[in-house]
Amino acid sequence: MRARSAWALALAAALALGGTASVASATDPVELGSGYIVDAVDVLSGDEEAALFDRLSELYDTTGVDLYAVFVDEFTNPADAQSWADEVASGNGLGPQQYLLAVAVDGRQYYISADTTGPLTDEQVAAIEESIVPDLRDGDYAGAVVTAADGMQEELESGISPWVIVLLVATAVSIVVLIWLVVRNRRAKSAAGRPKAPPVVPLADLEREASSALVQTDDALKTSEQELGFARAQFGDKAATEFVEALSTARRLLEKAFTLRQRLDDETPDSDEQKRAWNQQIIQLCAQADAGLDDKAEAFDELRRLEQDAPEALARVRDAHRRAADALEEADARLTSLSASYAPDA
Repeated sequence: MRARSAWALALAAALALGGTASVASATDPVELGSGYIVDAVDVLSGDEEAALFDRLSELYDTTGVDLYAVFVDEFTNPADAQSWADEVASGNGLGPQQYLLAVAVDGRQYYISADTTGPLTDEQVAAIEESIVPDLRDGDYAGAVVTAADGMQEELESGISPWVIVLLVATAVSIVVLIWLVVRNRRAKSAAGRPKAPPVVPLADLEREASSALVQTDDALKTSEQELGFARAQFGDKAATEFVEALSTARRLLEKAFTLRQRLDDETPDSDEQKRAWNQQIIQLCAQADAGLDDKAEAFDELRRLEQDAPEALARVRDAHRRAADALEEADARLTSLSASYAPDA
């Protein structure tokens, strides 16, 4: 990796113009999971994350390059932006075609981790880093990711061929050995500070799980659509509004999952790394869709339970009202008797 820590310091100075950093807990290097975005501090809305997923998918489709983005409060273990971002990249097995934007929101630092053998030169990555400073200073974190993606796409489609130059230089044995040593050292340092990773699920098992998730989620969506009709008939359109929104969200997530499945099934050859990442994303999207549907289904189950208990509850209320009326009559009679007993002398 490149030593560009001065850029992280430059960002800290630039962002300081927007205010004073708050006290925050620090975050160790994270796992990327199956998506493009890790938002540990909730600086992105759900709609922004969905839009970024589409934009970063488009970046891959047009250039073959992946861009991941991580937002945390502060960097720790290590604390400087470059080392932290590089450790996340190495710990998650990112290759030459994959870049990582790491942002410490409260720590006011950032860094783009890039492999030295990737298609973008050091100067190009540095220019992209500088271009996102205004977005970060303004707190437009989604805009910063889009700006970085736009900058990468523009550089890769500009006609300049740094990748060809790198390949030619890489033919020199000394450079190949140097790159190998750097990569090995980075992986060793990262592994020393982390617990042992869980066993990797075989790709065939992951594909079966993703296929099963698609079928089950599709069935759940159809069942929920039928439930929506019953809910409208039973409780009215107003009560079913949240269920309609949950169905819409689940349908959108399922469509994204099927889009990834189509990418796996098309004629374009995919690497095992790509197959693993896309199948993991399919499983994650289906799980999110199912969770949203289950949440609203539980709410309607509670409404049905209350409706079924309504006659018994009404009977209890009527009985309590009758007993209260009897007690009131008894109190009135007692009060009349006491009034007669303690009447003042004429």
